[in-house]
Amino acid sequence: KERSQSLNDLIKNLLNLAKIEEGKICQYKEPLNIQSLLHRVVELNSPLAKDKDINLVCNLDQDVPQVIGDWDNLTTVFNNLITNAIRYTERSGRVDISVASIGQDARITITDTGIGIPEEEIPKIFDRFYQVRRGRIKKGDGSGLGLSIVKAIVEAHFGRIQVSSELDKGTSFHIFLPAMN
Repeated sequence: KERSQSLNDLIKNLLNLAKIEEGKICQYKEPLNIQSLLHRVVELNSPLAKDKDINLVCNLDQDVPQVIGDWDNLTTVFNNLITNAIRYTERSGRVDISVASIGQDARITITDTGIGIPEEEIPKIFDRFYQVRRGRIKKGDGSGLGLSIVKAIVEAHFGRIQVSSELDKGTSFHIFLPAMN
């Protein structure tokens, strides 16, 4: 079952990569309620978090305006980030998802209490096929495409992504998407 899921994820990532290279990502932009989208992604990831006894916490400011975006592509972004946060957080850890209005942007933050990313590797994590290697992470955990796809989708939405991390304390990803006026 796990191998089938891994192959399915790899195929999805390769198809997304092909769309990005052809400039066909984010074709169906519409006004989106980012809180609804995040609630859906959190729902999808709740069983995974429960299996690891990870506390999945949402703090979604209801005053954040809508964004213009592609529901499926933004679901891919947040699913990837939340799944990674759960994967790289030890049992009984915590993953926080928050959304707030910051100036003209909706800021979505995903923070975990996981293993962290070495500072010297942070600039490389968005490169295609790059995987951070740490002693507690098994080889073959992923394709190394997820974060490059995340960044490409965010940028196709005229947004930006930032990351901060501290070894053995956790990682935060901040996605800024232009809010509708």
